[in-house]
Order: sequence, then C-alpha cells, then structure tokens
Amino acid sequence: MILRNIRVQGWRCFADPIGVGPLGEGLNVVHGPNGSGKSTLLWALARGLFDSYKVSGADIESLRPWGRQLLPRVEIEFSHDGIEYRLQKQFLGSQQAKLDRLENGAFVALAEATQADDQIRQLLAAESPKRGVTNPGHWGFAQVLWATQGALHIENLSDGTRNSIHDSLGAQIAGPGGEEIGRRVEKLYSSIFTPTGKLKGGANAPRLTNLQQELGSGRERRATLAGRLTDFDNASRRIEDLRNEQAQAEQKAIALEEDVQKAAQLAKQFDSLSAECKILAEKEKNARNTYDQLKAQFQQIKNLTERQRLKQATLQELKAKAPPLEEQWLKCQKEVEDAKGALKLLREQRAVVERNEAAATRAKKFTDAMIDLQRAQRQVAQVEEASEQGASLGKQVAEFVAPDSATLAKIRKAARRRDDARLRLEAALIKVTITPITRLEIDIQQAEQTGNQALADGEVFTMEGAPEVAFEIADVAKVHASGPTESADKLRKELHQAASELDDLTAGFGTQDLAQLETRSEQARALASDLREAETRLETLLGETTLAELNGEFSNS
Repeated sequence: MILRNIRVQGWRCFADPIGVGPLGEGLNVVHGPNGSGKSTLLWALARGLFDSYKVSGADIESLRPWGRQLLPRVEIEFSHDGIEYRLQKQFLGSQQAKLDRLENGAFVALAEATQADDQIRQLLAAESPKRGVTNPGHWGFAQVLWATQGALHIENLSDGTRNSIHDSLGAQIAGPGGEEIGRRVEKLYSSIFTPTGKLKGGANAPRLTNLQQELGSGRERRATLAGRLTDFDNASRRIEDLRNEQAQAEQKAIALEEDVQKAAQLAKQFDSLSAECKILAEKEKNARNTYDQLKAQFQQIKNLTERQRLKQATLQELKAKAPPLEEQWLKCQKEVEDAKGALKLLREQRAVVERNEAAATRAKKFTDAMIDLQRAQRQVAQVEEASEQGASLGKQVAEFVAPDSATLAKIRKAARRRDDARLRLEAALIKVTITPITRLEIDIQQAEQTGNQALADGEVFTMEGAPEVAFEIADVAKVHASGPTESADKLRKELHQAASELDDLTAGFGTQDLAQLETRSEQARALASDLREAETRLETLLGETTLAELNGEFSNS
C-alpha cells in the first residue's frame, strides 16, 4: 500500500477541512510544532482504514472538535498492487463508508457501508474487532510496518500477522537459496545461544545479554516517558482547544462591543429626540394658547358684528318713527314748561337732595371698597395656592435624589468600563470542566480556588484561573494548562477600579441600574420644569407686590 492523500474535517483540532498530499512513493516528512495535529492526522489514517464506520463509544466521540457538534470525516487515497483507491468515511451521526476505484482516469464506486469496510480489511490483511475500535493487533501487516508515537516496540503479534510472516518466511526457506539462509541462521544462533538453548554468558557473552539488561531499564524509562508524552499530547490538544475557545470568545467580545456602541448611539439619539420632543411640546402648548386667543378674538369680532347689525336695525326703526316724535317734541315742550315750575319747587328741596347725594356717594365708595376687598381676597387665595404649590414642588425637587446630565454621563462611562473589564477578565480566565465517569479525588494546585475536591460519578465540576490552571487526579494524572498572556490580576484591578468608581458615582442614588437613574434624571427635570412654571405663575399674580404687602393692603381694606 502506498498513501497518496489524506483529508479530514471535523476531526479533533481540525474543525475545517484540511489535507496532506499528494505524497510521493519515497520518503515523506510531515513536520510542525507540538500540538499542531501531526499525530491526529496519522490516527485519522488508522481509524479510516481499520475502524468500522458504525463504531461508537467514547474513543469515537472524542474525535469531535471540542465544543462543536461536527461529524468526523476522513478521505484517504492510496495505491495497492498497482490499483488506485479512494476511501471516504463519516462517523457518529449519518455514518457512511464508500470505497472507490480509479477507472479510466476517474474514481468509480466499488463498495459501500459494511462491504467497503470488509474489502479494505481484505486488501490490507486486517482483522475485525468483536466490538469497539481497533488496536494495532487488528492492523495486519500494518502492525509491523507502522509504529505509532511512543510504541516502537511490538509486544505481541496477532495470530493473523504471525501466520502471514511464517508463510512468507517458509516460502523463502523452501525456495532457491533456502539452505544458505538456514546455515546463516544456525551460525548466528550458535554465536548467541548454547546447544541447549540458553543465552551464552561469561567472556563470550553476546552483546544481546547486555542489551537485555539495558532493555529492562529502558522499558521502565520508556513507560515513564510514555506516560509523560501522553500527558503532554493531551495537554497540547487541550491547549489547541482552548486557543479555539479563546478565538471564539474574542469574536464574541468584538460583537458585544459593537452592540454596546450601537446601544450608546441609540441612547444618544433617544436623548436628542427626547429634548426635541420637549421643545415641540412647548411649541404645541404656545401654539394652542395662541389658537385659543385668536378664537376668543374671532368670537368677539363675531359678537361685535352682530351688535352692529342690531344697532343698524334699531336706527332704521328710529328713522321710521321720526314724524310721530315731532308731535311728542311739542308735547315735551309743554312738559318742559311744567318742569321749570317743578324745578323751582325742586330748588327749594335742593338742600335735602344734596344731603341725600352725599349719603349715596358714601354708599358707592363702600360698595367699591367691598368689590376691591373681594378681588383682593381672591388674589391672596390664588397667591397662597401658587406659593404652596411652589413650596411643595421645591421640597420635592430638594428631596428627589437623581443624577444630573454630567453625573449620568460619568456613570454610563464607568458602567461601560466595568462591563468591558468583566468581559475581558472572563475571556482571560482558563476554564476546565470535568465530568467523571467514576468517583474522583482532585487536588487543585493552581486556580481561582485551590484545595481538594471530591467528585461523584457524573458530577460536573468547573475550575478556572489565569494564567495557569494545574490540578492532580489521584492515581490518574497531573494536568497543567496555561492560557492567555493578558494579566488577569491587571484585569481584576481594572474591574475593581471601574466598580469602585461606579459605586462612588451612584452612592447617593440607592441603585446602579442605568435605566432607573435615567428615569430619575428625567423625573427631576420634569419636577424642575413644574417648579419654574409655579414660580412664574406666582410672579404673574404678585407683579411687583410681595405676599406680605398684599396681606397688608387686605388688612388696611
């Protein structure tokens, strides 16, 4: 088998499609830093060739990129016995498998589903596991030819692989030159082992004896290093997942910042429209007053026009009555003569009339004084009412606690700084979530909260910290994760400063809710406007006279 291309999508650290190839028939080198996905690609090759497309379980579920609901896909192009093949598999949801063969320059379907899995195993002399995923023991000759990271030594060969090797060696021994191979093997065997099959020792001990001793210590060291390498690989993959999570958080923060800016613009537009609305309302009020005045004037003109019409009608009637009035004039002349006689009599009674006239004048003055007194009483009542209303509104204005426009602007700015610092702090913290499948004891060494933590089966536990999180699972592993370079302490300080400033600005208002503070500010402006109207009304009623002077005039009256 000669590998040509491999492409994966939705596979561990590769959420988007990525591929390696075309590969040559000679030596090919895939290089990259730790955690970049080299081992992931090689395991995708093994899973694609040897695992059934219907396999399930935790090993297959772990293929999904962290935090994403994607379906792992792999596509492998390879050559076997001079024939080009293409294998496509999709695991978990909508599982499928398809094997194509290159015919006349194009890939044509050869087998699907279970038949595709069986044909691949026949081509590579591989075995099917009874259940679950395959291991190197199921890989056929690939068990000998392929070596995964940290597993260069082959502990046990599968029966099928061993039989294939025996058949191959038997064919070579039975063929031409088989006797020479036997002599060489016997010579090499006698240089290492005694005729009874024991390993030679002493001065003639073969190098194999020393190598076996070195092998024992090497195996122990390899086991230790293999465990550390596994921890390192897991940490590398976790770091890559955290980088992806950080990128998502940064994108979300950018989107939230845009939303905040849009909200600030809308708030500014709202304030502008509110001010404009007040101006228009005042203009409407003035226009309504002007309309009422013009309507009263129009009614007055209409009434005067009607009176003029009535006067003209009366004038016409008087002109029609003029002749009879002339006779009445003559009659009046006679009455004048009679009146002269009566005048003489009246002159005699003049003294009495003058006394009566003086009494009438005094009565008229008294009546006028009573009218002025009633008017003054009404004015005093109106002034007292306006004064009480102004005092009540002044007391409400003094007692109503609300920020002015400048303070409200500072509160908005401090709230934005606090929310921005909180978002940046949340983005800077490393979060590790553990859901054990059995009871665990965790020793948290570096995090926001340290100490021992016991977890029950299925209990979800999340720890966070910055810039590092380190913990140890008893008898299982030590885990260390590092994250963003931005200082969480600096962000906490910024958050504390912003929150402290916001506390100082809102200390006297009993709340930090921006909507409530804006509502209070609006209510305070409305109360101030009502107070100004009450003061204007009071000034109009008093004119240049004070309430004390008006009361004095009322007392004098």
